[in-house]
Amino acid sequence: MPKSDAISALLEVVPQFEGNISHMYLDTAGLVTAGIGHMIPHVAAAQQIPFVVRATGAPAAVDHIAADYRAVAAAQKGQPMQVYQRITACILADGWAIRDAAFRLRNEFFPLLSAAYPDLDTYPLPAQVALLDMIYNLGAAGLAKFRHLHSSIEAKDWAAAARQCHRMGIQASRNEWTAQQFMAAAGVNPAPGPQV
Repeated sequence: MPKSDAISALLEVVPQFEGNISHMYLDTAGLVTAGIGHMIPHVAAAQQIPFVVRATGAPAAVDHIAADYRAVAAAQKGQPMQVYQRITACILADGWAIRDAAFRLRNEFFPLLSAAYPDLDTYPLPAQVALLDMIYNLGAAGLAKFRHLHSSIEAKDWAAAARQCHRMGIQASRNEWTAQQFMAAAGVNPAPGPQV
């Protein structure tokens, strides 16, 4: 399967799991994030993102972006999104989040996944999509910790992969959806859309 099929399939559901938040906020790990799960490691990285001023729509100045970043970074994690919205003045330019997610899937996550699984393009599409979702959510280092899943993938035992793909700290519906993708790869059931 071409990687574009897996990327397109994941792009249909990942905003429902990750959210598509136009302002900076703290994710469940307390990391500054925006868009569709785009972690922003420092002020300089935030200043490379096309934020605009919420009130006017004008391009945000670097000092406004820095102020938003510092305010969010200093906030308490686990707050409702409205709390982070109130302490920020900048939002993402229209359409940036989905373009960013597509770019990162194509140029960052799919290549990392292909390096971990050299025969990835021979896997059934639902298995590719499940793995792509996991690496998007966990990063390459996080996915590498799933040793039993890795063994199941190498054996192409998709039903076993479905039992080994449970992640901590995410919604149960996302774990269930990922397991269903692996079961679909095993030919057990169709791969439904997310129930979020």
